[in-house]
Amino acid sequence: MGADKFTLAWFTLHNEPSHSLSAMFRDLLKQAQKRQKEMPGVMDVDTILHYLIGAQLKLILVTEPIQVKLYRGSGVNGSSTQAGNFLIKQCAIHVTIYPTWALLEKCKENLADGLRPIIITGNDQVEAVEILANAKGIADRVEILAAEQFLAANLYELSEFGETERATTLEQLISVYNRLIDRHETDPSLRITIGS
Repeated sequence: MGADKFTLAWFTLHNEPSHSLSAMFRDLLKQAQKRQKEMPGVMDVDTILHYLIGAQLKLILVTEPIQVKLYRGSGVNGSSTQAGNFLIKQCAIHVTIYPTWALLEKCKENLADGLRPIIITGNDQVEAVEILANAKGIADRVEILAAEQFLAANLYELSEFGETERATTLEQLISVYNRLIDRHETDPSLRITIGS
């Protein structure tokens, strides 16, 4: 593909009222996976997921000072010195679409440090992470959540389950997400627009 990442179109979150929120987020991540396949070396899926979760945490925890920075490697391979992608009180949150053995080792370190590790990953990776956590002997001590459902459940709660409020909350989420991208990333094609 000859396209430059700086000339690519933004991703689109299709706000289709007949679809579940989980399905809408799943479609968004599929767009990022497609771009990754077309542009080797690009890590759009993990980046988008990280900033979506960060944006949602900012909406949920308005009184908490949440630092949303992309700690390169902390979710993917566990090599970062950071406790996780996000540290909120005693919770170390790891966000990755590509969970590895090293990530579970990082979770084991979290537990030794008195932290509660939470892994947020793609729905299709949850079972694989559970197997890794079981093999590591920490399956009952780590929360493993599907990203699409985590995003959807929190959006329903933030919108108080109202249809009109859902659209407004979705717009707020994407607005915060885009501000984070503008602040922390150099690739404008990571931005998201809401479409039908």
